[in-house]
Amino acid sequence: MRYLPATLALAALLAASSLAYADCTADFAAVMQAYHDAGPRKVETELTFTTSRPGESSTRTSIAKIVLPDALDLHSEDSGNRNQRDAILVGGKGFAKVDGGWTALPDEAIGELHTLFLADGFMGEEPKNIQCLGGKKLGHKPVSVYSFEIPGSPKVMTVTFYVDPATKRPLKASGMAAMQAGGEDMKISYTYDPKIKVLAPN
Repeated sequence: MRYLPATLALAALLAASSLAYADCTADFAAVMQAYHDAGPRKVETELTFTTSRPGESSTRTSIAKIVLPDALDLHSEDSGNRNQRDAILVGGKGFAKVDGGWTALPDEAIGELHTLFLADGFMGEEPKNIQCLGGKKLGHKPVSVYSFEIPGSPKVMTVTFYVDPATKRPLKASGMAAMQAGGEDMKISYTYDPKIKVLAPN
């Protein structure tokens, strides 16, 4: 019987941890809902890919103007203004700029872009292992900080999410995925502007 107090204490600790995790996931769900409901926004992303060779890396940047539920204006390019790509989704149709003109996208490409930029979740994935890290400052601005994991193959990306505590809207995100032969670093910033519009190309 002398083990009973310790057993009860452990059970209480596990129960408290479960409740805290439930509160955290509910809070994070409110953040994702606030993002969904935030109206037109611009999402700027920088992805840096490194290899096992010191100093060898490449960067891909993208600017996505998003008007939910189905409108996207995307521009992306690699380091040195290489491989510039433009795509637009609007009204269930998709277009890509090719040789200075616009051409219709196949349904598969439309679906991929919709999942990555317009679907629920984070970049088309459901966040796992969500943690609430409390309040910090982003520059001079108070923020609420969360971390979570995005499953992938062959890597898992760990993401830190910086959220406006008043509006629950994400402001910035950073992520890292380590691989045997290098890694991937991600930086994202979010801007909300009701004046953003997405129109079909002429």
